[in-house]
Parts: sequence; C-alpha cells; structure tokens
Amino acid sequence: MYQGAGWADDQSFRVVRSPEPKTEAAYGLVYESDVEGGNPGRRVLAGENFVAEETSKEWPEAAPSESAPQSGPRSLPWNTVLTPEAFTLRLSAPPKLERLTDFVEGFNKFARNRGLVSMASLSNEHAKEVRQRLAQSLSHYRGVEEKANVVVEPIFIMALRHWLEIRLGI
Repeated sequence: MYQGAGWADDQSFRVVRSPEPKTEAAYGLVYESDVEGGNPGRRVLAGENFVAEETSKEWPEAAPSESAPQSGPRSLPWNTVLTPEAFTLRLSAPPKLERLTDFVEGFNKFARNRGLVSMASLSNEHAKEVRQRLAQSLSHYRGVEEKANVVVEPIFIMALRHWLEIRLGI
C-alpha cells in the first residue's frame, strides 16, 4: 500500500498525532485560503488519467502534434496539473481507471498480508458506474465564467469517492 503512495518498503516516515484534532478539523472546514478564488499557487495533480476535448495552456502535452489529430479528445496522464481554468473545459472520464485499479490492488495486497480488513473489488460493472459518475462530476464546472467559484479536486479522489459511494449503496 505504501508503494502505491510512492514510499519504498524500507523507507520510514513519522506520524504525528495532533493534540487538538477537532480544532484542526473545524478550522479546515471554515478556512478560506483566498477569497479571490483559492490559492493560485496551489498545484493539484489529477491523480488519474482523463480525457480532454479542449486543451489548456497549462497542458503542453495535450497540444496538437504532427502525429496526433488536430482536434478531438486527448488522453492526459495522471500527473497533469489541474487548475480552475482547466476544470471549466470539456473533460471526461478515461476508458480505464488505471490508478483506481492500482489503488484497489495495493489495498488488497495490504489486506491479504495484514489480515486487518477484508479485501475489496472493483468489478467491471462498478468501474463503468464510477466512470459515469465521474463524467457527471467533471461536467459540473464546464463553461463556468467565474473561476473563483471553481473547486479543483484531484480526479483520482473524485473516482475513489464515487467507488466508495457505489460500494455503500449511496
């Protein structure tokens, strides 16, 4: 599981428990980093591959090339940086949720080895439903003029949330 997050097995890290977790959680619910539209320097990675039917100046890898068609949808990698401007474009779910699948496999490996939790599955039916819900979520800000109202969220987190909602019957 740690490897899926980029940690090596022999690499250690320190967990610090907050003396005031409720205060910190409450602060996080009401804190606004900038009333003019969030923190413009904050970089949010997509975390999951996705498809863009329009390109953003922040995505040079999505620009047309000699080998790629001049128009039409383009697949963008999981490490693409998302911005409020990008979230207003025509974005859609990928044909395959590669990073979510990797996460579930890492979780199951941990569950098998530790025996603390039961294993989970991402069936084809659930993956299809996740992609449909993700497409709806990605269209939420499409065409929004006021970028200050756009909340940028990693696409992987959106997909993970939808998968958990499906598993819980929500």
